[in-house]
Amino acid sequence: MKSPYFPFFLRDWLCSRRVLSMSGAAVKAYLYLLCESWLQEPRATLPNDRDELASMSRLDRDSFANLSAEIMVHFKMGECEVHKGRLYNELLLEISSKWEKNQRHNNKNAKRTRNKRAVNARLDNENDIGIHGSEGKGMQGKGGRKDSDPEFVRWYSIYPRKQDKAGAEKAWKNVQDKAGTADKIIVSLSWQTKSHGWTKDGGVFVPLPSTYINRRRWEDEKPADVACGGGATPPVAPSPIYHRKYVPPPKPEDDDGKDQKVVWPTVVKQADAAAPRIDAAVQGGGEAGEDL
Repeated sequence: MKSPYFPFFLRDWLCSRRVLSMSGAAVKAYLYLLCESWLQEPRATLPNDRDELASMSRLDRDSFANLSAEIMVHFKMGECEVHKGRLYNELLLEISSKWEKNQRHNNKNAKRTRNKRAVNARLDNENDIGIHGSEGKGMQGKGGRKDSDPEFVRWYSIYPRKQDKAGAEKAWKNVQDKAGTADKIIVSLSWQTKSHGWTKDGGVFVPLPSTYINRRRWEDEKPADVACGGGATPPVAPSPIYHRKYVPPPKPEDDDGKDQKVVWPTVVKQADAAAPRIDAAVQGGGEAGEDL
């Protein structure tokens, strides 16, 4: 692929004695020829033809003939097999060679990266469907990649959240007693998957398998709501403010020790009064409807 641009070193251009000694028309024609040579095949070369050079430099034949002494001093005749019979600018040809070398190197690295990704994708697919590589020493599959530990596969297959498998395998490597730990995890998962914390909101609070291993969540104590049966949420005790038992106030007594009949105050709405009146008639004292 051809690069649509080439580096232009401004300081070298502005400080070049050759460029400073050229006329404005010659500098303009020289820039046109540099740009045209970059798009030629082979790159950074020009045809050795006066008429074509005049056309590329945007000059007529006579003007180009008058300025050719100033312009063509920047170009040389090619002698190698590739550039034989063509004109080239030495600096631009060097830039083109470096760019082509870098392009080949980048293409080679890109191809290697694509092949590596394809192999890793195939191995991941084989591990997910349970097809392992060659059996034998070290349980090593194709491409030098080790298969998952069988104890890890045993408990991970029943874990409800299938995310961050690589992180879980990395955390699993730090576990000492893998067989015993796998048994404990399977026992703990039997009640953890039914607990309220793991089942509410569609299981969004289920920890990642890597977090489960790093924090040793299989050692959590079994909550009471699971111990009572199922994953149902335990009943919440009703608030006492809504279930308070009514206790009547003590009855007043007269001097003789006899109970008095009490009429409890009631609010009486008056149509023509701003404030309510209270009826507090008590047997043996005051009139009913008296203003307080």
